Amino acid sequence: MSKDFRKAYYSTLGVQTVEAKASLDAAFAVDPIDLPRLISICQAVRIPRMYRPLVWKSVLGVVPPAKETWGFGEETRFDQFEDLRRAAAVLFLKDQTPCDDDFTADIMKYERIRHLFSIADCILEICDGRDVDAYWIFRYFVVRMQVPLTATISKQHYSQCTALGELLKTHNPSLSNHLERIGVDLNVIAENWFSSFFALVLPAHCLEGIWDAVISGAWDILLYLGLSLLLASKRKIEGLRNPSEFTKFLLQIEDFVNVDAVSATAIDLWEKNRKE
Repeated sequence: MSKDFRKAYYSTLGVQTVEAKASLDAAFAVDPIDLPRLISICQAVRIPRMYRPLVWKSVLGVVPPAKETWGFGEETRFDQFEDLRRAAAVLFLKDQTPCDDDFTADIMKYERIRHLFSIADCILEICDGRDVDAYWIFRYFVVRMQVPLTATISKQHYSQCTALGELLKTHNPSLSNHLERIGVDLNVIAENWFSSFFALVLPAHCLEGIWDAVISGAWDILLYLGLSLLLASKRKIEGLRNPSEFTKFLLQIEDFVNVDAVSATAIDLWEKNRKE
């Protein structure tokens, strides 16, 4: 989402970026930091990009509320990251054995954890390439959000698909009826959409505001992101004739929608639901 687009969207909510900056400055001005206020700001989806890494580290628990320990903690995290980087480099060199069987095994390994790669890539981009911050945010994100370490579909993912189906029935019964008529089971979206927190579907700039809410506990915003994607691709979906075509379409859905508009619509739908 571009800066101008974000600014225009926030203006429609009656919120100015300067207000968010003032609220964040106030939350970080006290010691210990005002964590409840940070969580409230995250759920208002109003975080300027320059503040996001620090806000996420605070809400996820990477840094403690007491600021007096931040300096030492930052040095410790940097040293641990560098140790891990060196160890990973050594392991990578030892594993360089060209073999077709090894290559196939590597592909299979990647398929099982590609949702983790996609989340990590998004966080790295959101952190503007600051790899130390990105690593620690990713590590705590995976733990706090209970991200599966392999591409296993959990009961939570299935329940999210069920909830998404109910939302679709409410917001667009005709599209919901069409999917039922052609035999589509929305559980097919669980792996790409919910296990990756949509990182396998949408670019980082569309997810940063969504994830602001998610890390602060508002998981239900992901349902509205899924709903927004389905509504944005309604015409294309209505032309599909069977589950196989739907599954194939899901792999390229981002090519048929305005991803910035999808993100903004999801936030709008979520905000309206919270006010009802």
